[in-house]
Amino acid sequence: MRTSAVTQYNVEFPSAPGVQQRLTRLLHKSNVDLKSMVTARVGPKTTMQFLAPKRDALRMNLKRMRVSVWMKLVSAQRSCPSACRISRRSLAW
Repeated sequence: MRTSAVTQYNVEFPSAPGVQQRLTRLLHKSNVDLKSMVTARVGPKTTMQFLAPKRDALRMNLKRMRVSVWMKLVSAQRSCPSACRISRRSLAW
């Protein structure tokens, strides 16, 4: 398995109607895999966490929405693509 670096984004915003919908729409347009997103609400605040490659444009778009953004570099393991697997034929002498 290969290991590659990705960024964990932590976004905090007020639990107001429509804010999460606008954020989700922005993430979809930025090609963020929404399967990696976790959302939690505590009182008047909502926190959204997701994994994505580090992109300054995404961070700036989130900041323009006036939400708090923290980023943390993490590593993710990916399985080897079929192109790098050794076939039985290549092992034949």
